[in-house]
Amino acid sequence: MGCATETLLVPLVVIIAFSLYYPAVIRSEESRMLQIHGDEARRYMKSTPAFIPRFSNFKEPEQYLANPRIFRKNLFDALWFIWIVGLLELVEGLHEAGILPTFCTLY
Repeated sequence: MGCATETLLVPLVVIIAFSLYYPAVIRSEESRMLQIHGDEARRYMKSTPAFIPRFSNFKEPEQYLANPRIFRKNLFDALWFIWIVGLLELVEGLHEAGILPTFCTLY
């Protein structure tokens, strides 16, 4: 999302915020997984990196079973950033056309 702003400042702020916030999220999720799943979660955490994926671990199943209602909900949850990119492009176009005034420039 930060890169969609086409600036240097916003991606830098996003990277810093993410790197400060995400380790706490990882610890919280790991703790919750251990409470719920115990030894199975412990085995999973030993074989799966917490941050950077190891693509050699990826195994494609023969079939996926999906609940359409849950799939649709998660699809819409994942698409929010595309709407924001479109909104940023619209604002940029309105600035370039002189329709929307520019109050400040971040780059």
